[in-house]
Amino acid sequence: MSASFHNKPPSTQPPHPAPDGVLVLLGGFLLLTLAGRLEATAWTAGLGLASGALLLAYGLGALAGVTRWRWPFVALLALAYGEVLLPLGLARSVARLAPLRVQLVVLAQRLQGAWQDFAADRPVGDPVLFLALLVVAAWALGWFVGFSVARRRALWRVLLPPLLALWVIQAYDPYVRARTVYLLVYSGLAMLYLARHTFGFGERVRGWRARHLLIPLDLGWDWLRVALGAVVLVGVLAWHLPRWEAALPGVRETWQRVTRPWERIQRRLGRLVEPLQGTKVWGVVGYAERLPLGLGVPETDTLVFRVEAPRAVLGERYYWRMQVYTTYRQGLWQVQNAASMAPSGVAFPRPDEAGEEVTLRFVLAQPALVLYTALYPAQVLDVPYQLRAVLLGEGLVDPLAFVAQEPLPAGSGYRVRAWRVALTAEQLRQAGTDYPSWVAPYLQVPEDISARVRQLAAALAQQVDNPYDRAQMLTAYLRAQMAYRNPLPAPPPPGKDPVDWFLFEAQEGFCTYYATAEVVLLRLMGIPARLAVGYAQGATPTAPIRCASGIATPGRRCTSLGWDGCLLSPRWRVLLWCAPAIGHLLRRWGKARRSGSPLRSGCAGGGWNWVRVPRSAPRHPL
Repeated sequence: MSASFHNKPPSTQPPHPAPDGVLVLLGGFLLLTLAGRLEATAWTAGLGLASGALLLAYGLGALAGVTRWRWPFVALLALAYGEVLLPLGLARSVARLAPLRVQLVVLAQRLQGAWQDFAADRPVGDPVLFLALLVVAAWALGWFVGFSVARRRALWRVLLPPLLALWVIQAYDPYVRARTVYLLVYSGLAMLYLARHTFGFGERVRGWRARHLLIPLDLGWDWLRVALGAVVLVGVLAWHLPRWEAALPGVRETWQRVTRPWERIQRRLGRLVEPLQGTKVWGVVGYAERLPLGLGVPETDTLVFRVEAPRAVLGERYYWRMQVYTTYRQGLWQVQNAASMAPSGVAFPRPDEAGEEVTLRFVLAQPALVLYTALYPAQVLDVPYQLRAVLLGEGLVDPLAFVAQEPLPAGSGYRVRAWRVALTAEQLRQAGTDYPSWVAPYLQVPEDISARVRQLAAALAQQVDNPYDRAQMLTAYLRAQMAYRNPLPAPPPPGKDPVDWFLFEAQEGFCTYYATAEVVLLRLMGIPARLAVGYAQGATPTAPIRCASGIATPGRRCTSLGWDGCLLSPRWRVLLWCAPAIGHLLRRWGKARRSGSPLRSGCAGGGWNWVRVPRSAPRHPL
């Protein structure tokens, strides 16, 4: 008995099932769908590196799955390959033309600076940390899924991790409805994978043949039709879910309760994704509580919206506002003390000067959540919306943004009623400094602002004696002394105040840096100011508005006359808030020509502001 036990022949059954080529192929298509969805976000340059790492890791993991290697050894193998390939790919993406040693040094310095900012809860101005974490996560996911599908023919290990990643991407990039096609494609592939895994069609056919059973020739086609029919049914149901959600308020409330923990996680991870939002400022379709200065983004001709506005005269340009920021600290603009409210029953502060109400019409070419308006909008028509505003008391609010209740798809339109007021340079000069009490938040400056920034503000303020002329001189100074560059090659050094770095070291940047520097300097002079982002008009008031027209502008409070503003960066020499009466403008033009002073026909609620840029500006006063 013992002899027969010891002489028992070894089992011929393999330790792991043989890999299913169809499942491996479907798993590859699942990850290919995830990679396509990631690149469709266009969050930052280098996303193709993460997609490539995901697919390469999947192939290597699948090859490792057909071997007899155990999982700990495969994990060490993935780590060893990753330690070599991932840094090389990241280094090449940050400094493509430099030698390899320089590429690695630059990568290490940028990662160190970004990590220090993130660990200190400061705004992260460099997207390289996000990109590095994304590449590492893609590498790990690819190895895990590839090994699981080849070694174990796993089901949930293959389907759930990519689905979770796809859901996270959709949560951060939810507004372009066409991108939900990736979810539908993934669902279809997942259904096919589930059917293949659960029913084991290939194994069943082999078993039937081994038992010499008669197999219909069209059995495979029948199975495929059933699987594809189920996929189409699920896709149709998923595509119409938003309509059901709108018709059933209870579904919306349940979904909000379920996703509330995820919203908290999103807020905590906000620091990490801030550089992505900063580089996509002009493509933002959702309301952003924060605006980092960032690196900028190459200007494109992507169409954003079209607008029908009153006829412009003398070549000035309209400016369309998206949202306003109030507080600046450590390279980050924020909205503080703002509340969401219904538009009914609230009133907006308007200039004391007489004006007229005009109607504007916007037609979107890209999905949007924040509505485009003028400087002094009175009402948004045709779409339900919420106000993001600062409460001023006595029924008044200062609107910061008009946010639609639901994302507006491309092709939709709405109207805006706005006030336009024609104010002269003399009116602005004589406005004085009797500001309302509620402007105190617009005088905030960072506590750690450098001494030389304060000295620059004091030196410039001594040259003129009223807020209007100080703002004019400051605008001319920044235009003359700073060079326009977008995007920047590198962010400010870690721990360095971006305003100080922009004014005294880099002396180059794009409109967000120009506007931030002017707002900080105006506040140091005791002049209330804020920062707004939006778009300037195209070649004509009715020309399409494109992504390259995105701008950030400073706004200066003119006591009871409202908010003034100026386009600072050298790309923009003319500012329009709204069109004034042509007769008044022509009279001001003649007077300005005779006196030699710049023409200033408006600042608030939609007036015009045409600032003549001097041929030479005073050099650095310090």
